[in-house]
Order: sequence, then structure tokens, then C-alpha cells
Amino acid sequence: MRTFFFCLKENFHSWKSCLKCNIQTNNTVKKTSPIHSKWNYTKLLVKEGTDLNDHTKGFISTSPNFQHLIRNSVLWIDKSKLIEEILEDDEWMVYLITAPPQMGKTINLQMFAFYCQLTFHENGKIMNRINSPNYRYFTKGEIVHENGTVQRTFEPPLISNYKNNHLHLARYPVIHIPGEMLNSRCKNLSCFSIMISRIYQEYASLKIHLSELSKTGSFVERIKAAGNLNIINMYSDQETSSKLSEGYLQISIEILSKILNETYGSPVIIIYDKYDYFIQDTFFGDANFDKNATEKFKLFLLDFIMTTFETNKYLKKAIFTGVLPIEEVTTYFEINNTANNAASVFIFGERDLFPYYGIFRQEFDYVTAVLKIDETLKSEAISYYGGYRALHHLDVEMFSMYSVKEFLNNFRVDDYLHPTSLMNTITDFFKQTRFKSDMVNLMGQWQNESQVVTISDCYLNTLNFNIYEKLRNISHSGRKEAYSEDHQPMVFSFLLHLGLMSLHPVQTEYSPLFKASCVKLKIPNREIQNILQNISSRAIDNLIQKT
Repeated sequence: MRTFFFCLKENFHSWKSCLKCNIQTNNTVKKTSPIHSKWNYTKLLVKEGTDLNDHTKGFISTSPNFQHLIRNSVLWIDKSKLIEEILEDDEWMVYLITAPPQMGKTINLQMFAFYCQLTFHENGKIMNRINSPNYRYFTKGEIVHENGTVQRTFEPPLISNYKNNHLHLARYPVIHIPGEMLNSRCKNLSCFSIMISRIYQEYASLKIHLSELSKTGSFVERIKAAGNLNIINMYSDQETSSKLSEGYLQISIEILSKILNETYGSPVIIIYDKYDYFIQDTFFGDANFDKNATEKFKLFLLDFIMTTFETNKYLKKAIFTGVLPIEEVTTYFEINNTANNAASVFIFGERDLFPYYGIFRQEFDYVTAVLKIDETLKSEAISYYGGYRALHHLDVEMFSMYSVKEFLNNFRVDDYLHPTSLMNTITDFFKQTRFKSDMVNLMGQWQNESQVVTISDCYLNTLNFNIYEKLRNISHSGRKEAYSEDHQPMVFSFLLHLGLMSLHPVQTEYSPLFKASCVKLKIPNREIQNILQNISSRAIDNLIQKT
């Protein structure tokens, strides 16, 4: 049996902090071991009147929509301090956050947007922020229906104590870019123009407001409102937007930012979920891969990102989220973005946003204690759903957020994490003789004889278009020997970002090659092991059927 190691160019330091994390219910405060070095960042919210001893009902909604989550859950771990950390960071304007599937990226993104967003009346005018649903939730813990009535009352989330709520809460127009619309069919920009059209269509209230202003405003206001209304009509009409040039499409979000800023007097928030979906669908989901068309769209997409985020003077903050890092994007953020600095924030990376993603062992221990879950069942759940580690915080164990939610709803250990389409792409890797051998060894052992795989830290943090193309060529090759030892770094880094592998600290001598400590690469838990076994079995079945 062999254990794989990554040798890194940099040393790993034990992560220690002097502050304690307060996980609170309505009536209790639980002191746990150190979690975060800046503040007490997490809190268990429980709806009033909830019977925590009644295990026949689900406690936490598994909806990926934040507002659905807070309406339909009776408890959840509040991580709203993430909002404060981002807004108080004057150094970075744009964040790129990558993490494996089901670690809370989309929920946190929607939470941030819900906190920031202006709320509008049907006539397009801004609602009094004190009466807006987001203001009432983030300051008072109230869930509000559209008619303004309170659904249920909670203890306010931690962000309610933020000293600058008056400056940021319910103050900004928010633009949502749905990255999942940019798939392999975007080679002729058709779905990109459709995406832009749908983004503009979301601003029906803005059109109403501009239409009214074009009739009743001052002379200057009428002229400006009429011009902006024409622009919105041009982009929101699908037939018209499909005929626009690349240049018009590239500046579309910057123009929308300008119109929103002029109309409401505030800079904009831009959230870009699943920014890597084009990579996922084009390189691993498209059977008819066209290298030239993909290269052309890649250049267009990078220009769009530059225009939207570097030269956009109407931007307050922007957040990208995705599973896979893309070196061309992170390099742009870190080097080219001189006007508005940006942070590449990898959950398996250097910056300390990672505590807001996934569920931590201390959080899991506390919630299971509150719900009086049997210790035997709890131990089984830990081996099933734990085992994830952040790259620079290897002493902190993380859990899949989705799997823990389902476990707490069902009080039963099971395989709740369904393979994503991206995870399923590795089915073809199992057809490679050496890869299958490597994975069989990893799936069959936990603490045995080791083999060292040398890998640079750039592979761990930045995979690029060329590497994704190489990964595609390996997986789609008809040769069983297309995968070799030279491919191990990129392939296992790919698996690491998918959450199918995890890094664990190892007490070992420094590698003479890099003079750096090593970390063990292993399958994080039983749930992932079962996913890999199912994918492996499916690959074998496919080979049998073909023969």
C-alpha cells in the first residue's frame, strides 16, 4: 500500500490564535477551542419556539438560496461576520473565492448580496431601508413577508453588531452574473449575449423609475433618463443584444454599473457565481471540443473581466466564486489590477476568509451536543463527513456543509453528497491503467508506507487553461497509458480542488528537493471514498460494455 505526499515549496506553520470562538444559542454561550484570530465569528441561531428534542422534523433547509434558508430553517450556524470582513477590507476590492462543491460558496455569496442590496417598490422607487427585509433581518433577526408582516423572530445575527451597518446595510445596487450560463455553447457568444440580456431584464423597477424620471424630472434628468432607458432596452431585448458587437458586450456590465450609480447615487456590488463554469463545461463536458473557438472565447472572457472589474469606477466590491482556480484570472487580479486591487482568496489558500466556509469540528461538536446526538452516531458522522483541511491551516478539520445539513435533518449517516458533473468527469481517468492503480492504493489505505509525489505550490493554487486542456486530453485519450507519473501533480491537484482529496500534515524530514515540509494526500472521508468507488465501478462497467 502507498500513501501519496505533496512536497511544497513553503513551510506550513501551525495555526494558533489567542481568541475563542463564541457559538451561541438564544440562552447559552459555548466557549470552544481557538478558531479565528480576529473575532468571535460564528453563532448558532435557533428560531423561537423550536423544540430541539423533536428529531422527526428537518432543522436546516438545504436550499441553495439564502432567503429560502432563513425562512425555512429552524437553526443554522450564522457566519455573517464574513460581510464585515469584506466590507472593512480597504486593500481589496475584488475577491476570488474557490472551494470544493457544497462548502457554502453560493449561500455566502447570496448572504452578502442580500445584506448589501437596495430594496425597491413596484414603482421603481427605493424602499425605506429601515423597513426593508434585509435591514430587519440583519439588525433584528426578523423574517419579513412581502406585505411587511413578520414571519418569525430570531436572535439577531452577529453582523447586527457591526459598527458600520449604517453605511453599508441595504445601501447598494447589486448585479448578479450567473456563470452557469457561460457553457460550451458560448463559442459564438450567443449564450453570453443571452446572459447579459437576462441580467438587464432583472431591472424592471429601474426601467419604471427611469421612464417616470424621463417625464417628470428636470431637463437634464429627462435627457439622461431617456438615454439610459434606451440603453437598458437595447441590452435587455434578446434579439437586439444578440446582434451587438463584442465591444458592446464587453462593456455591458460597466455600462449597467454606471446607470445604477447615476440613478441611485451608490456604487455597485457585483457577484459572479460559478465563474469557472465555462472551464467545467468546455473542457470536461463538451464532446466536441474546439480548441480555436475555446481560445477565442477565453480571450473575450478575460477582456470582459478586465473591463468589468479593473476599469469600472462605479464598483464598490465584487466577489467571484467557483470550484476551480484559473491562473489567467488570478494573475490578472494579482498583477494587472493596479487601479482596484483584488485578492485571490482560496479556501485552500493563504487569506483567512476560509473559516466562513464549510463546517468546523468545533461547530459540529457543539451543534450535535445541542441536539443531543448519540456519541456513537456522532463518531460515525465525523468519519463520514469530516477530514477536509485548508492548505495553510492543516490543523483545522472541516466538514462538507451540505452533508452535515442532511445528517442533522435525518439523524442518519448516509451518502448525501451526490457527485457533481465535474466530479463525474474523472470517470474517464479510471480508464487509465496507472491512475486506476494510484487510486486503488489511496482508496485501500489510510496510514501505511508512503511514496512522495513532488509538486510545486503553484499547481496547488493555480490551474490554467493549458493544464485543463492536458487533463481533458488524458481523460479523453483512447490509450490506457496516456496517464503517467509526470501527470500526477496536475491530476491530483485537480482532484484536490474538487474535494475528492485532502491534504493532511505529516511529521517528516524536509524534502532535499524543495527544502520544505510534506503533507499527506488522502481521501478525506468515507463519503468521498464511496463516491470514488462508485465512479471507479462505473468506469469499469463502461469498459466492459464497450468490449
